[in-house]
Amino acid sequence: MRQISVKDMAYPGFGENPGLADVDVYTDEVGTVLILLRDQDRHGGPSVTNALERVAKTVHEKILSLLHLEASPKIWLTWSRVDKLVFKVHFEDPIRFLNPIWTYVDEEELRAILIRFHALEDFHRWVQEGSIEVVFAKRPEPTHKMVEVAKALAQERNTEGLRALMRMAVLGVQKMHLWHWAEPEKPIGGNLEQALHPSLVRWAVMNGARPENLGERVVDLKRVAAVTAPQDALRVLETLRRAGEGYREAPESTQALIYAPMGVLFFAGDSQYGGALAVLQGGGRVRASVVDMSPYYEKGLSITWGPLGPVAWLRGRAFALPEDYGMLLALGRVLWEEGIDLVREAE
Repeated sequence: MRQISVKDMAYPGFGENPGLADVDVYTDEVGTVLILLRDQDRHGGPSVTNALERVAKTVHEKILSLLHLEASPKIWLTWSRVDKLVFKVHFEDPIRFLNPIWTYVDEEELRAILIRFHALEDFHRWVQEGSIEVVFAKRPEPTHKMVEVAKALAQERNTEGLRALMRMAVLGVQKMHLWHWAEPEKPIGGNLEQALHPSLVRWAVMNGARPENLGERVVDLKRVAAVTAPQDALRVLETLRRAGEGYREAPESTQALIYAPMGVLFFAGDSQYGGALAVLQGGGRVRASVVDMSPYYEKGLSITWGPLGPVAWLRGRAFALPEDYGMLLALGRVLWEEGIDLVREAE
């Protein structure tokens, strides 16, 4: 259970500049304390790794003592944006925090720790916010039942079945976005490109992978999966009052992006309100800008699943992904491999 989260806790440096660390403290049912130190590498002081004794002492004095947890057994985890690895730290002298010993934490162990301390939901939120990005030294085995079903349908050239599967896969993203006006405190991932971690996007660009704009097309909303994120409650109310009229926005005035080869459409701007009716009632035709994700797959992007969810692999590097977006990218890979484009099929 989370006890406290402190962003940018200052700790003494070796000169004038202090270091900064995000500190999250959890306890389990038997009173063990988990301290997770995240070094975002946005300060001029020494890293958490290089000043770990000072960091631990500062956490002990400024945080644990105030929570009356200073005498409790502890598990220390560190993460740095520089190497993106998670380490467990054992102090040979736990009283004075001297002689730290680092042990690499793999995906299975990290998941077990997060579940034990009820921190898994926070971890997924950090991944979505971009405040943590974990690279694992071991590549997890790639498989997911939904991906296996997609491969079977793709081999049969069953585009209607694939379209239905894509609607199933997008349900989590749809709910997250459709409820944003009612739960604005919960972060949303945005469109498919926005949901990718900036480090993944930069790495892709360095390797010559950029999504390609294929111009505009009019698509039938009955034949694509659509996502919208209305934000103003009063405008949502007015939109729902007109539900009996159905979706009426003219195709040429719609702001939307549709991603190939997945056939997933994201409404944008003011179109997100009328788009809510389109998503809920499943009708209408819209003009959308087509964004082709094939260049990512051509450069080797693949999605695997491990205990913490989907991981994007590109040219030897791994990047954690939000669960629902990871599935969309994984299904897109299947479609690309089989030469199927659900955008083209929806015209």
